[in-house]
Amino acid sequence: MAEERQDDEHFEVIDLTRERRNEYIEKLLGDLSTKGAVTQIAVGGASGWVAGYVFQRVGRAAATAIGGGLILIRLAHYGGYIKINWQQVEKDVNQAQRQLTKEAKKMQRHNQEIQGYLHKIKQFCQQNVMLSSGFVGGFLLGIAF
Repeated sequence: MAEERQDDEHFEVIDLTRERRNEYIEKLLGDLSTKGAVTQIAVGGASGWVAGYVFQRVGRAAATAIGGGLILIRLAHYGGYIKINWQQVEKDVNQAQRQLTKEAKKMQRHNQEIQGYLHKIKQFCQQNVMLSSGFVGGFLLGIAF
């Protein structure tokens, strides 16, 4: 087994997924940091608008489904079609709350990793102010329409 480990040390693992993804973006857009302010704002605005539009549509559909479901359940309960065991609901909610508390404690361990990602995003936004501001503006427009 020790002999296998020595053989494995001679190989380098290369993550091609990130390189491939960046390669496609580079081919499609080029290096945006070298482009003019108008191009950066346009690309940021267009991508932000698409993201905002999708976010708004998905959010609206989810809110409609959840809200409609709650209304239908209440109407069915009021009409006598279903009977809700509120003690069981309370017991299940308390159990879910305990589970969420446990998960939140686990997430605290991953906080440093998340902070690292947020720092990278902050750096990217600071280095590409035009692109970032275009994205935010486009995102808000996408949500509005």
